[in-house]
Amino acid sequence: LNVGFLMLNRLGLKHREDTLHISIFTVTFIADLLLIGLYQPTVLWTIFLLLSSFVLLYCKGHAGAFNHHYQHNEAFEGMGMNHILHSMLAVHTFVPYGHWVYQHNLDHHANTIPHYSVFKNLFKLKDYSKRYAFDTILATLIFVTFLAVGFLFNPIPTFVLWFTLPLIVFFSTVSETYIHHAGLYENES
Repeated sequence: LNVGFLMLNRLGLKHREDTLHISIFTVTFIADLLLIGLYQPTVLWTIFLLLSSFVLLYCKGHAGAFNHHYQHNEAFEGMGMNHILHSMLAVHTFVPYGHWVYQHNLDHHANTIPHYSVFKNLFKLKDYSKRYAFDTILATLIFVTFLAVGFLFNPIPTFVLWFTLPLIVFFSTVSETYIHHAGLYENES
């Protein structure tokens, strides 16, 4: 982990504790790319894809939990590295970065925007609008591009790795979030 931290530290990593998490997301993303790139529609490859999915689902689920932390504290000093991390997390969780920020920070914690209205309210928030509007649009475009290219290049593993597994993570995260916040009034943090 020390070697990983030193490498990530040169890229502007803020907190040593994020080293393992970012390493897991990076390895998972590379595994996704390799499976999408190498997959052939044979029985052996399909079995390998399905077995790999169980391990990758665990890693992608970890990404869902990390997103909560990440919305409060960005991992890197520079936005370039944060955008790369945003992109990896989006294909693991099925939610582009800016959507998490708007829904979690600004809705849940600040109660400043209505639920599920990210694009409608994107430019209405004076303090956040310029930076987060750009981040949200960029993250969404990158996410949609990843999905489109993946589906065009090799639809079966893309469907499994970047659609089905992230949707499971998304609904698990929503379920856990509901359990965590059930019973709170809207004005409670």
